[in-house]
Amino acid sequence: QAALCDRDIQKCKSQQMTLWRAKIQELELETANAKVRQVNSFINKWRMTTDEETYKRSDHWAEPLEFIVNGGDSEDFAIMKYISLKELGIPASSMRIVVTNDVLRGKTHTILSVDTGSERYVLDSQNNTILREDLVRYYVPFYSLNETKRWAHVPKQAADLKKAAGVEKND
Repeated sequence: QAALCDRDIQKCKSQQMTLWRAKIQELELETANAKVRQVNSFINKWRMTTDEETYKRSDHWAEPLEFIVNGGDSEDFAIMKYISLKELGIPASSMRIVVTNDVLRGKTHTILSVDTGSERYVLDSQNNTILREDLVRYYVPFYSLNETKRWAHVPKQAADLKKAAGVEKND
């Protein structure tokens, strides 16, 4: 659908698809940092909704075309940012969709972590400001993934206990 829209604007399925494709084309020549900042704030303009409200189920990871039409919840925002940045040349190996415990709000929340080469940043559907990952302490990661790998995250206290016991940890 994106390729059809790019070739002929009249083939775009929706106004939202047209807006997204125009933004991707606008950002093609920007620096990696500019792409990350602008994709985060652009995608954050989409409608925040629950899976229960939109899909009548407790959890649904929306496909990009579903997100474009319906908006979504935190993992849908992270996926759309991942897809957009990948299309803009950010390698999948530099990105992770991270499912976390949001300790401030007491709920599960998903973010996108992106390594730009100089820093690793958090892209969050709740904040247009991208922050260095090491400064974000209110999200405790459960697991993360990209299209080639998955990571399980061990809380620091448990990792310290394993280290003290002589057990190596994997990241």
